[in-house]
Amino acid sequence: MASETQIVDRLKRGEEEAFSELYEIYSAPLLNHLLTMTGKIELAEELLHEVLMTMLTKINFYEEDKRLKNSFKAWLYRIATNRAIDEIRKTKNVKFEEATLELVDSKNIEEDFELIERDEKIQDFLNRLPLMQRTFMNLKINSDLNHLEISRICSCQVNTVKQGLFQARRTLKNMLLAEGVEL
Repeated sequence: MASETQIVDRLKRGEEEAFSELYEIYSAPLLNHLLTMTGKIELAEELLHEVLMTMLTKINFYEEDKRLKNSFKAWLYRIATNRAIDEIRKTKNVKFEEATLELVDSKNIEEDFELIERDEKIQDFLNRLPLMQRTFMNLKINSDLNHLEISRICSCQVNTVKQGLFQARRTLKNMLLAEGVEL
């Protein structure tokens, strides 16, 4: 399989198959990131389309940063994050949709429901975090990006990311303790 850098170079030369390969790699994680930020599946899907179109139109402006392990990923997530933040600022009052969860193993239904209930509480707490803290947490946990990559995506200093993650974790811990959730 070709490296990400090779795929990007092929896309810059106009190869349609390269776009398909990048779509295969990034569409699901980007959709998850956008859904986490916006809370609405329809909006996240619309933004994903816009982000991918922006990627196509601006791909020739992308230059690999050798200091970042995931340079292209960080560039693409920056486009997505900025687009989501713009949309959130337009609508201001974003209401999050509840995720539907399926029970895979019904051997212990009571235990499954307890896990689902706990996960829903945690997701509710995450949704209450300020936008940037929620974004930092999503990029760190769900997208597996390091502090430098997150700082590039969010156009802020690495220390801002570290502080934001620290505050988010502390706030989540306090919310969980206030609800009586065992850690």
